[in-house]
Amino acid sequence: MHGVYHTYQEFNTDRSEEYIQNGADEFEKCFGFAPTRFKAPQVALPYSNTLMLEKKGYTIDTLLGDLFHKVYHCNDQGFYSNSISDLI
Repeated sequence: MHGVYHTYQEFNTDRSEEYIQNGADEFEKCFGFAPTRFKAPQVALPYSNTLMLEKKGYTIDTLLGDLFHKVYHCNDQGFYSNSISDLI
């Protein structure tokens, strides 16, 4: 999951578990499965939010995660398609 509303430094403010759950629910509606990884927009993630996300079972992606894990958007925007068949 890449934020909830994908706003600039969205997670530079303490967020509640309910806030994260709302984002996870939207993610699941869009992609058909629950998220297991989390990457904050602009990779801005204070320690308090990191602890809360890890407590909920998320693996936290950092800036280096960009090399191995594409950020997907529900509306398939951006240079690379969300479809694996488009990558082959």
